[in-house]
Amino acid sequence: MNRASWSRVKITKRALFDELVKVFPRYEYSTLQMCSATDDKICEYFINKLSEAKRKAFHLLQNSYELHYEDLVPKFDHLRLDIDIFSDEIKMRYTNFKKITEEFMEELMQHDLEIVRSLDVFLLQLDDTHDKLIATYKPIDVKELRRSLANIVILFKERELITNLKHVSLKRTYNRMRVEIKEKIGVD
Repeated sequence: MNRASWSRVKITKRALFDELVKVFPRYEYSTLQMCSATDDKICEYFINKLSEAKRKAFHLLQNSYELHYEDLVPKFDHLRLDIDIFSDEIKMRYTNFKKITEEFMEELMQHDLEIVRSLDVFLLQLDDTHDKLIATYKPIDVKELRRSLANIVILFKERELITNLKHVSLKRTYNRMRVEIKEKIGVD
């Protein structure tokens, strides 16, 4: 990626870029150094959101135990562990921006925004679940929470692939890897 390519991407995806800049003020992929700094900032944001989600999942676990909803305790514990594992995966990511094309830069921007939005929705779902748990014993679908988290994991894994793809047949490789990730995680 070079400055000219980055400028073209910013122009063609202006609305997307403007939304990302609201969350990440120095969102830029014009040089390798800026790519690295932006990626670090984005992943730090993801980790902070996941820490908040983990804290909320722990409160759900604790409240379900205190309210004697023993059937929910292991489910919330699994959710908390899933969040923790995903957070660790983000911390151990590897990126290589040397050969990323404009097309994949657009994909990367789209994934960044989708992950931000998905994390916000996931946090709202956790709040809603907490409200249901405290108010009364309404049906709580922990599987739906885990499914939402799995979708975020898929988006991040796809993002990770975009930043590590080699130049040869990028689109075909990307599509194949996307299917493989969905199969491994078990999401349709």
